[in-house]
Amino acid sequence: MIIVEGANGTGKSTLSKILMKELGLRYHKEQLTRESVKKLTFEKYVHDANLLDQDLLLDRFHLGQYVYPKVYKDGREPLSAVEQQTVERILMNRGAILIYCDASYDFIKRTYDTRGETMQTLKEVDKECKYFNETYSRSIMTKFYFCPEWSKKKQEEIIQNIIEIYKIHQLYAEKLKQFKGCGDIFNAPVALIGEQFNCKGPYHKHAFGWHSGSSKFLHQTLAFTSNPKHYYLTNAIKTNDENKNVELLIKELSIIQPKIIIALGRKASYILKLADISHEYVPHPQFIKRFKYSQIEIYAEIIDRLSKLKEDEC
Repeated sequence: MIIVEGANGTGKSTLSKILMKELGLRYHKEQLTRESVKKLTFEKYVHDANLLDQDLLLDRFHLGQYVYPKVYKDGREPLSAVEQQTVERILMNRGAILIYCDASYDFIKRTYDTRGETMQTLKEVDKECKYFNETYSRSIMTKFYFCPEWSKKKQEEIIQNIIEIYKIHQLYAEKLKQFKGCGDIFNAPVALIGEQFNCKGPYHKHAFGWHSGSSKFLHQTLAFTSNPKHYYLTNAIKTNDENKNVELLIKELSIIQPKIIIALGRKASYILKLADISHEYVPHPQFIKRFKYSQIEIYAEIIDRLSKLKEDEC
């Protein structure tokens, strides 16, 4: 899955056609009406991130949910940083990458003129591009910046890089599909191991992949860390068979190859010990949420510090 974001007239369609041809992806753009726009909630993005086909090229997805409610003030709630990163951890487990197309006002104007369409004012375009830049900068996905005004040679180099990285991500996504983790599957130096997979909620398909309870609390915690992208999240208990859980966890971590492994709770630590896997321990997010909620920043600091200490040792 590739997500191409950016303001209208910034070269998304031209780039999309090249990538679809090279990678055999199918084009997808949701046709929105005034009524359907109102249904673009965080829950819908979690649902779609879980269920959309993996061989799609999406002409815009979740970044617009931050941009357009702010531009048009249509009553929708913009995605918060925590919500955006929750959606992105699910997308990352599916091998998705993000491309942000950006261009000058003059280029955008020429695109509109070519199409025979009426363009927004300079102020409106500036506002749209400003908000896209904000949400792109806080994205934790593997991401690429693309400008159609670059030289042909530079554009070709970036496109080739996108293609190579995308293929690698898809290989990892296929290997990890059965484990139902979420987060950075390709470069995560830190693996956070939760306890039991919770299938509550209609769209909960991945570890910590929902926005309530301990899942929500953990995503909030990671937003306070120095690098929210650094983490891969999974569960130690995936079946009722203890030996099978050990086997699956060893296999999963052998693919991710994190430098640091942190157990979230005693049950996760127990399975890691059975697997003879060296790890650090912190209390389960649910314990902190129930009894020490005001200490979320301290909890984040502990995870951050353990990650950095172990990285230094490595």
